[in-house]
Amino acid sequence: MARRGEGIIERYSERTAQQFGGLARKIAYPGRRGATDRLLLLPGGVIAFFELKHDDEPLNALQEKEHKVLRDLGFCVATVRDEIGFRELCTDAIAWRKNPPPYW
Repeated sequence: MARRGEGIIERYSERTAQQFGGLARKIAYPGRRGATDRLLLLPGGVIAFFELKHDDEPLNALQEKEHKVLRDLGFCVATVRDEIGFRELCTDAIAWRKNPPPYW
C-alpha cells in the first residue's frame, strides 16, 4: 500500500472539519520543540490538538510529553495517521466534550 502524504491528509482534515461545521488549522510555536502542530475547532467549543504521522512513524519523546501535558490540562489530543483516523477524531472529540475520558 502506498504511503499517504501528510499534505493529502491535511487537506482532507480541512474539508472534513468543515463538514462538521468547524476548522482544522496548522499552528506553530516558534522555539518550542515537540508541540502538537494541528488544531481542530468544532461547534460547541470543541477543541482538539492533533499530530499527523505516517503509519510507521512514532511520536518522538518530546511529542509524547506534550500530548500528556495537554491531556492533563483536559484537552483532547490525538495522533492522526489517515483519513479514517481524522474522521474518528472529529466524532470522538464531540463525544469527549460531553464526557471527557481520563486519557486517549
